[in-house]
Amino acid sequence: MDTALLTAPLVPPTDTLQRTAPVTPEQARLLREMPASDYWLDIARELTWDVAPTTALEGTFGDFRYFPGAKGNVSVNCLDRHPKNRVALYYEREDGLKETWSYGDLTDAAARFAAALQDLGVEKGDRVAIYLSNVPEAFVAIHACYRIGAIYSVIFAGFSASAVRDRLVDAQPKVIVCTDGTLRRGRNIHLKATLDEALEGLDKPTVIVARRIDPFLPLGEKELDFAELLQKTTRRAEPVSLDANDPGFII
Repeated sequence: MDTALLTAPLVPPTDTLQRTAPVTPEQARLLREMPASDYWLDIARELTWDVAPTTALEGTFGDFRYFPGAKGNVSVNCLDRHPKNRVALYYEREDGLKETWSYGDLTDAAARFAAALQDLGVEKGDRVAIYLSNVPEAFVAIHACYRIGAIYSVIFAGFSASAVRDRLVDAQPKVIVCTDGTLRRGRNIHLKATLDEALEGLDKPTVIVARRIDPFLPLGEKELDFAELLQKTTRRAEPVSLDANDPGFII
């Protein structure tokens, strides 16, 4: 980190930003003068908690925890607490395919996919590999994991089979969620084929395939269709109460 950034003078906001500022200059001054711990506790009150935090930071670099003792769920804060009819996601693919998802849509899908993961044996602390392109199913899968306390590992869609394999070996996922392919600069990148190559010689977990390019792509042993699985799962998993420092994902 460049320490000069800590002493550089603040850049004043433009007139346009000042007119739309969520706080007055006086409120902004008070926020700047607050001790860091008080400031972050104040910000934390904007979130939904099962057990609200009373301490912002415990420990120091190398051994520290934020909001120790506090409990809640990321999925609830990102999805459940928002108005169901408000638009949460606009999706547009290279070929012009468009989708609009409301918070209600995403909450319902995440809760049902979380239930489907539980039915497949995924429990708190289990890993789920997410090898998806930028599709709505990625949001659904990630928040389904948050909902039940599973740890997700996002694998970049541009990785080679060997790189995908390394991450699977490292994470040891109980379930893998992938797309059949993704459009990139007019070409279909066959993610499922790359995944198949990456899994050669490994113990294969359950693979859930979102067939975004080819709806008739054949599925093999221990492979399930994302849409079909979601459609037949009517139960909605309740969000588990997680400690603020419980792990959520693997980078």
